[in-house]
Amino acid sequence: MATVRTYAEVLALEPNEAETKLITACKAGEQCILGDGTCPTEPDSTRNIRADVLRYLRLGGCTDCPVDGLGVWLRGGCISGQVDINLASIHGATLLQNCRFENCFESIQTRFKLVSLTGSSLAGWFAQGAQIEGTVFLCDAVSSDTISLFGTTIGGQLDCKGAVFSNSAGATLDAGSAKIAGNVILRKIDSYGTVHLAGAHIGGQLDGEGAKFEVGDKTALSAHSAAVEGHVLLNGVTASGHIDFDGASIGGQLSCVSAQIKTQNRYAITASKARISGGVFLNVKEAQEGNVLTPFHGTGEIRLN
Repeated sequence: MATVRTYAEVLALEPNEAETKLITACKAGEQCILGDGTCPTEPDSTRNIRADVLRYLRLGGCTDCPVDGLGVWLRGGCISGQVDINLASIHGATLLQNCRFENCFESIQTRFKLVSLTGSSLAGWFAQGAQIEGTVFLCDAVSSDTISLFGTTIGGQLDCKGAVFSNSAGATLDAGSAKIAGNVILRKIDSYGTVHLAGAHIGGQLDGEGAKFEVGDKTALSAHSAAVEGHVLLNGVTASGHIDFDGASIGGQLSCVSAQIKTQNRYAITASKARISGGVFLNVKEAQEGNVLTPFHGTGEIRLN
């Protein structure tokens, strides 16, 4: 656990140019852009922000260095060390966009206003049981380990559009038992491992149109006993593993138009004992000028008993 709590302790660390720029921006309530603002592909000393300094700013600084109500807004940084803000109440928004994290980001049971890790390169994010008042943005993020939002409460959306998640050992995105007031957006993600939503409550839609799941003989999308108040949209999904909605409650449609599900297991889609208020669509996408029709394809049983 980091122990930097005062500005004097920050100064004792001899802040580098990037850290000084971030501190100044946080005090002024402004965005800090390091380098060209894109996500670094490798460690870059000119953009380095140490975890201790970032944690100090995330907790609001101190009377000698107060952080503006906006919070921390950083683009293009290299976060070195272990960011550990477990059990904390975070000051303002957490906007760490296009940043490269050296280690897993830990924020278990933490209280956030808003989190954006859009475009960032992550070594995993452990946020089990966190309380997030607004939306979580993981758009175009890349993670080499589990994004764990198990049991979290999210007052807005969970937006992962275009993200790439990898974890050969288990779940890539785990939002099991989470309570999400808005939509869960998995549109056009690439997942090399299971996306786990079992027991989650989603107040809006589950939108996974165009998502790709490469999981071998494992489950691609697990939404066992989940409650989705809106539609489940899996149109155009490509999956090498099975889709599990057993015992789920869906307030709208279950739409798998033009999906390609090729599993090595017995089942392609299971929704045993599910309650689906709308239609179930396993048909072909409507013809559009210049487009080739792609029929739904499932290798394995579709089980709706």
